[in-house]
Amino acid sequence: MNISDILPHVKQMSASAPVQKDLCWIVRDGDEFHTDYCPECARKVVAWLRDGEGIEFEERREEFPTYSAIDREENYYARDYGGYGADGCRHCEHCGAHLDVSLTEYGVESELDHFEQCGIKDADDWRHFLDVCEAIKHVESSSFPGRWMKECEIELHRNLYTRTVAVAGKYLLQSAAELTLAPDERHG
Repeated sequence: MNISDILPHVKQMSASAPVQKDLCWIVRDGDEFHTDYCPECARKVVAWLRDGEGIEFEERREEFPTYSAIDREENYYARDYGGYGADGCRHCEHCGAHLDVSLTEYGVESELDHFEQCGIKDADDWRHFLDVCEAIKHVESSSFPGRWMKECEIELHRNLYTRTVAVAGKYLLQSAAELTLAPDERHG
């Protein structure tokens, strides 16, 4: 079993999860605030910063320094289009939406640790697990390992790949077994 074989099944299991949104953050007077937002909430925060409208952010006022009316136009949000490397799955600080990020090696490892301990229970979990699969599937490519990679990096990537396949196999089998049970037998 490999990740290319697993991906269609993981995508199917995650199909009912909400769609990921782009990762955004606030830029104010040239300073970036690394609180993660979805685009909709980022626009709301910027509107609140510029116009003072939207009391939903009032409790977070201390995150943003005071500013004069002169610099109100210097507030905007920046958007990442999937290239941002994250050490774990990210969610909007305001609405909780799953944000689209690429996982780093550490991110893959920490997400695998989570799934090995807690399991994969629903479509949202499968969507997060899909991020893991996407981040480590390069191990299957003919260009792996790259000439620039150290032996310890190659071993780490292969280990993460093996763990990903094992977790997928375990929970795909478990999900298939649950689907074959009668509805009253599934969670009893």
